Amino acid sequence: MGCAVARRLALEDQQVVLVERAGDILEGASKGNSAILHTGFDAPPDSVEQACIADGYREFREIHSKFNLPLLETGAMVLAWDDEQAARIDDILSKAHINGVTDVAEIDIDTVRSRVPSLAPGVKRAAHVPGECLIDPWSTPLAYLHQSLANGATFMSNCQVHAGQFDGDRWRVSTSQGELQTRWLVNCAGLYGDLLHR
Repeated sequence: MGCAVARRLALEDQQVVLVERAGDILEGASKGNSAILHTGFDAPPDSVEQACIADGYREFREIHSKFNLPLLETGAMVLAWDDEQAARIDDILSKAHINGVTDVAEIDIDTVRSRVPSLAPGVKRAAHVPGECLIDPWSTPLAYLHQSLANGATFMSNCQVHAGQFDGDRWRVSTSQGELQTRWLVNCAGLYGDLLHR
């Protein structure tokens, strides 16, 4: 997330400093990334989550070839194994369409079996989500970082944030490498985001 934000801001000719606690990027939550480029079909409609997923999906689809980033268009299936799950398929389809992911559709069990012959028996209903893809979760943030740096951003590794204070005009951020001052501060600290926020 931090590399993506840094890229966006650097492309807007903003002065950007990306602070990383570890010795390199991708050492925290990012290294456990699922590698799924998610359409947001199941996100809460009209939520910040849904808007962020949709924007990120659209942006990645636009830039992956420009950066030569891998994209495997696998699609996905949501499988219902019992009556309760089967009853929720209609809600999944409805939510997907509300979220603008209009190619999500129910598929019959024979089609599911033909696509995944080794699937255990017992699937009752299924929804197909054609737009779900797999990406390389490491090359993407690296490309974002490189483009940020090429556009004037600064990257500070092994730099732990100790505290931050807003004086009404700018942030003063105390780090292991000295104080930083900025008008805008974006917290992309991953699993430590809540601690940094405090």
